[in-house]
Amino acid sequence: MRLTGGFQLRIHVIAFADDALAEMLKVDVNDRDVAFVRERNAAGTYMLTVGPVAGPVDDGLVLRFRLPHCVRLPNDPHHRRAGLALSGIEVVPLP
Repeated sequence: MRLTGGFQLRIHVIAFADDALAEMLKVDVNDRDVAFVRERNAAGTYMLTVGPVAGPVDDGLVLRFRLPHCVRLPNDPHHRRAGLALSGIEVVPLP
């Protein structure tokens, strides 16, 4: 997608492996820290609204989700570590 101006990102997070991780999350776009609003809905999932981010963008975006650590999943027999589970990302051009 080619963007000629500013935009926001709406990122749907299904869950964090530990509720405390939601407060520790940092996001950057193209190696720059960005401010975002975190909202939790009645179903317990989160919507992160990132931006506005300046455009134009025509060669792609790099998103990075940073957490200080991950946690072991309590019901995982393989003892894997996890941070967050994403459902989708929506790019919303600004007028």
